[in-house]
Amino acid sequence: MTARSLFLSFAVLLIACSPVALAQGTYTQIDYPGALDTACYGIDKAGDITGVYIDSMDVYHGFLLRGGNYITIDYPGAESTSLYRINDVGQIVGTADYIGFLYDLKTQTFTPIDYPGASQTFPTSINNAGLIAGFYSQTSVYSRGFELVGSTYRSLPPQNANAYVWGITGAGELVGYGQLHGLFEFSFFHGRYQQIIVPGITLDHIYGINPAGSGLIGTYSLGAFVYQNGAVQPLQFPGGSAMFPYGVNNAGAVVGTFLDTQIEQHSHGFLWTP
Repeated sequence: MTARSLFLSFAVLLIACSPVALAQGTYTQIDYPGALDTACYGIDKAGDITGVYIDSMDVYHGFLLRGGNYITIDYPGAESTSLYRINDVGQIVGTADYIGFLYDLKTQTFTPIDYPGASQTFPTSINNAGLIAGFYSQTSVYSRGFELVGSTYRSLPPQNANAYVWGITGAGELVGYGQLHGLFEFSFFHGRYQQIIVPGITLDHIYGINPAGSGLIGTYSLGAFVYQNGAVQPLQFPGGSAMFPYGVNNAGAVVGTFLDTQIEQHSHGFLWTP
C-alpha cells in the first residue's frame, strides 16, 4: 500500500438496528496553509486534530491543528511524515518513510515503532492507556494487524487475508477491514475476530471507532457514514466528491478528507460536528 493510496483511500461489535438518517450537523473545511492536499486522521476530546499535508514540492508533512493554529510535526531526517491518531494525553502515532513512531507532545520526543521483521509498519491508533494498534506488512506475506503493549508487539492471528486495523477503543477493542473473498469488516477483542454487521447498509470499509466504542465511521455503498445514537448518518461535504472519515471522538465529531470536484481531485480535510 503506497503513501498516496493511504492518503486518499484510508484500515464483539454487532449493531442490531441502524436506520439511515439524514446527515445533520456542521461541516468545516480544513486546509493547511499553502498545501496542495490535506487529510485529517485523528481528533481528541479537546478537538485537537492530526493529519498530513502535501506541500508545493510534493513532500508529506504531519500536522497538528490546535486552537486554530497549525503546527508542522516531522520525524527528524525523514523524507515524508504522516500523523494518524491522537489520544487525550497528547500522544500521537504516525509513520515516517513507512516506519512507525510515537510522538509525545509534552516532551516533544519521537519513539520508533517498527514491527520485528516488517518491511512497513503503520501504527494507526492509540488509546488513553497507551495501547497502540495498526498493521504491518512483510515481503510476500499478507498484511496483518498488530497491537503494541508497552514494548511487546502482538500480531493478530493470520486469516489468509490482508487485514488492516484502523481503530481502537479505550477498552482495547480493535476494528478494521480485510480482504477475504472480497471485503469483510472485523472487530478483534479478547483474541477473537468478529464480523461487523450493520443491518440496512452494505459496508465498504471501517476506518475508526471512538474511545467509548459507541461511534463507528467508514464508507458504504452510498458513500461515507457515521454510526451513533442508534442511527447511520450519511456524510457528504457540500459540493465535494468522495469522502473518507478517519477519526471520531466521544462527542461525535468526525474528521477525514474529501476530494475536490473542481481542482483536479485535490484533497481537503474536514471536520463534521453533530
